[in-house]
This record gives sequence, structure tokens and C-alpha cells, in this order.
Amino acid sequence: MSKYTFKSYSMIFPQLFEKEKNRILLHVKSIMKIEHIGSTSVRGLGGKGIIDIGIATKKEAMENISK
Repeated sequence: MSKYTFKSYSMIFPQLFEKEKNRILLHVKSIMKIEHIGSTSVRGLGGKGIIDIGIATKKEAMENISK
């Protein structure tokens, strides 16, 4: 198991999020919102360097969210 490594913020994080958001949108329906969350969503904040994504939908749509 590798030790946690703190990484500096990178200006590429917002671009990586947008790329993943667009890939997700190709495969889902009934999405209310897709947001970039976590440390990489905060400009200048370091962390693990992982793009965290939050997806919101209506409760009724959860069972049939994929296309």
C-alpha cells in the first residue's frame, strides 16, 4: 500500500472535470446537475489530485438514469 502524497493544485483540473462531465452526459439521462467537488475544485488548494464529481438527479429517476 502506498503512502498518501500531497500534490499541488494544477490548472488542468477544471479541464479534466469538463472532459469527464461530457463523457458522463453521453451515457445518462435525467441529470439535474453535475458538479466538480473536492480539493481539485478549489483553485490553489492541494490534495490527492483526484477529480471528484457529484451527480444529482431526482429520486424517481435514479433507477433508470443510464441511457
